[in-house]
Amino acid sequence: MAIAHLNLRLDNVIFDQHRNIRLIGLSRSFCYFNLDQEKFVKAKRVAPTVVYDHLPPECFDDDDFEPCRADVWSFGLLIYEAVTRTNPRKQHQQQQDNKTSRASRT
Repeated sequence: MAIAHLNLRLDNVIFDQHRNIRLIGLSRSFCYFNLDQEKFVKAKRVAPTVVYDHLPPECFDDDDFEPCRADVWSFGLLIYEAVTRTNPRKQHQQQQDNKTSRASRT
């Protein structure tokens, strides 16, 4: 069975009493292998009103997307965030907001 987490972020990574890493927050997980047809299926586009700053752009842009690839993107972002202690998307948004506020003052 193939399952994508679709909610990989630092908030959903914990350590158990033996310091093993555990993933929580499986409410958005998605089984992306159809056993009856014996093929991989794609997930439907995420609603644009929902804010998931850890999902790749194609989750919002395309009609459907590959859940496994979305988890790979999210895992890379999770590692980046763990090392730098910053979220690049939030950082980019703050820079854009600063540019907008400076432009409106002039």
